[in-house]
Amino acid sequence: MGPGTAFTLGALALGAALYGLHRLALRLERKGHLYYLHSKPSSSALGNAALAVQSILEPGKRHVVEERQAERSERRESGDPPDPEDAVDAAAIDPPNGHDAPAPPSGTER
Repeated sequence: MGPGTAFTLGALALGAALYGLHRLALRLERKGHLYYLHSKPSSSALGNAALAVQSILEPGKRHVVEERQAERSERRESGDPPDPEDAVDAAAIDPPNGHDAPAPPSGTER
């Protein structure tokens, strides 16, 4: 096999791999796991994620996070249709373990 043939086969393999990744990304986007071509993330979701990180680093900012959580729970209890950004906001603001502090390393008691 000559160098031209190896290059051609390599280019075809690379193209097939890129196409496979493209199709995978489209499928993940359709399921809502990824922002790729057709959907864009909302700016409020990015802002809430940044605010959550800032509240961990600066405890004085926690009141803003708590106020947003209170507003979201009031909207849920009011009976109005849910806001599509609430699901994204909840994931960005609420700690994953339900506590104010990060989860302790495994094998460590709180």
